[in-house]
Amino acid sequence: MSIRVILVDDHPMVIEGLSNTLNAADNITVTACYSSASALMAGLKMAVPDLLLLDMQLPDRPGNEVAAEVRRAYPTLSILVLSSWSSVVLVKEMMELGCRGYLLKNTATKSVLVEAIEKIHLTGKTFIDPELQESLLSGLVGAGQSGAPLTPMLSKREKEILKLVVADLSNQEIATKLYLSIRTVENHKYNLFQKLGVKSPAGLANAAIQLGLLP
Repeated sequence: MSIRVILVDDHPMVIEGLSNTLNAADNITVTACYSSASALMAGLKMAVPDLLLLDMQLPDRPGNEVAAEVRRAYPTLSILVLSSWSSVVLVKEMMELGCRGYLLKNTATKSVLVEAIEKIHLTGKTFIDPELQESLLSGLVGAGQSGAPLTPMLSKREKEILKLVVADLSNQEIATKLYLSIRTVENHKYNLFQKLGVKSPAGLANAAIQLGLLP
């Protein structure tokens, strides 16, 4: 019997590419595709597949909230995250929420994607992108040895936005200043929250100073 998979991503070209790739596999069938969290939750009320391939950046809700709700409502549904974010903190959070795997969009090949789905569904084991395994292990070992928090790697853009958030600028003000869309700013801020393990701008400022990311 084919492994029934549903896709959630707000980029039509990504959905099309993933659908073609997975439907070409011998034992995988894409049964539905959604572009938002609300559409996903409505679709799950009609039919629950074997595995959900979840994007972290949806237009209406962040991926961690979606994963948490899906796990509560459909505990037997396996979740495989497909994300462009490589934050160790984020990977840990999603796995702690009950996701069965985490893949990176820019490195996940067809063979790796199919392997991850098959391993999760057929064996019940988890699957972490090979590109993330070393950094995830290093993070666990480093934290265990020193007891100190790991200093996350921030991109140049994340550092720019971090300084402006700490300066108490609004999303609109940051977007205007950096010539970005508000959604892009929101995505960067969410990524910063995940990397620094905080939930508010105040916590962001404190963590950034403690980790030496700001003077």
